[in-house]
Amino acid sequence: MMTSKRPARVPRVTKASTLPDSVPRPTALFPTPALRYWRLRRMLTQGELAEQANVPRSAIARLEASGVARPSTIRKLAAVLRVAPDDLRQSPPDD
Repeated sequence: MMTSKRPARVPRVTKASTLPDSVPRPTALFPTPALRYWRLRRMLTQGELAEQANVPRSAIARLEASGVARPSTIRKLAAVLRVAPDDLRQSPPDD
């Protein structure tokens, strides 16, 4: 008796990608060593910066404690602080 084999299940692939949807995408993460410097220069609390940038306050605290952020988060923070995103990724200036 011959058994029919079912074709292997092929993962769904989105049009814009060649990876199946189930595969996590690599995310670039960058340190923000100057975040605290610029936040204090603008006289903002962590909560105020978080609210204006629409990110959790815990994210601000984590980033200031040597955390890393996605480029989109860095852009949001830089816009509120009125600096270039690269300014947050550099060592803080010596005052």
